[in-house]
Amino acid sequence: MPRKTRITYTCAYCNQKFTPDLPPSKSKKQRYCSRGCAVRARTGYDPRAFCKVDGCGRRNRSIGLCSTHLARFRKWGDVRADVPVKVNRPKGAGNPRHDGYVALYVPGHPNAMPNGIIMEHRKVMADVLGRSLLPTERVHHVNGIRHDNRIENLELWTKAHPSGQRVEDVVRFAVDILRTYAPERLT
Repeated sequence: MPRKTRITYTCAYCNQKFTPDLPPSKSKKQRYCSRGCAVRARTGYDPRAFCKVDGCGRRNRSIGLCSTHLARFRKWGDVRADVPVKVNRPKGAGNPRHDGYVALYVPGHPNAMPNGIIMEHRKVMADVLGRSLLPTERVHHVNGIRHDNRIENLELWTKAHPSGQRVEDVVRFAVDILRTYAPERLT
């Protein structure tokens, strides 16, 4: 019985010679030595390359980006070169969290959690209002940068609304809103 000859190919991604385990199909030859090389060729991943963002010298992780710029791209849809990787803050000014907000340790504050932690943007808004925030109030960052807690960048939002649509309920709700946020307009 004649012995079958094995065909050797060259991988189109890594230029390594390989012999496929399965017989090649008659329609086309096998182009990659492994599934990993096929995926890398399709996605543009090159472990020897560097991040494509200007000024970044870190190694490529996926789609031509390092792990930091890849995380920014997945989170915001852009590499956001203007957002620093780590926000350096002076001692006692709070700790940036993984989600971008700044946490302060103020155990006596009425809006603090049981462990004494309060988000800096909530503390800034409470200090400006001169009262603690209500459970229905939220503080919104206008420019979307969560560690930018200047008062010009913060807005007070409320989630309170009446439970029904009867006129008496809506009027009572409107009076409550005016009493809370604009008492001078009730005269």
